[in-house]
Amino acid sequence: MASTRVWGWATGSVFINSNLADSDYCVKYVIALFNKRAEIAGQIVQAEKLALQLRAGLAHVEATIRILRPGTELPKIVPKRVEFRPRYFKRGQLTRLIRDHMREHAGETVAVADIMPAAVGDRTLNSAEYRRVEIVVYEALKKLAKRGTVQQTGQGPKVARWRLAPSER
Repeated sequence: MASTRVWGWATGSVFINSNLADSDYCVKYVIALFNKRAEIAGQIVQAEKLALQLRAGLAHVEATIRILRPGTELPKIVPKRVEFRPRYFKRGQLTRLIRDHMREHAGETVAVADIMPAAVGDRTLNSAEYRRVEIVVYEALKKLAKRGTVQQTGQGPKVARWRLAPSER
């Protein structure tokens, strides 16, 4: 079975089975896949380096605890949840904004899209950021529904409608 050598600037030498390399499209896609593979491998290396740094930091903190309190048994670590979502709102600000909006429209069903102008305010957001804020508003409404503050009909950020619970009016 013959193979074709293809040179790519980021991939070095890549050998492709000649049966698969019938068209230029195949060669382009294979080179793109090799580039993507190299990119993912680079991200893995970076993540492993970060993990090593974090483990070293943890060891230093534990050593400091042992210096300050010798003989202290360190309990098993329960990981603290780290929030990765962007902070568009101060703590509690979005909940207040949603409650105020729902009180102004008491008795009506409200969609996430109805709350968005108030949530965005005078910020200039690109489409990806706008979508993230929509999801944050939807998640906040779901939390309020769990607490019994609002009632939900429908599922999903685009379809769900919300109404203020009778106890909150």
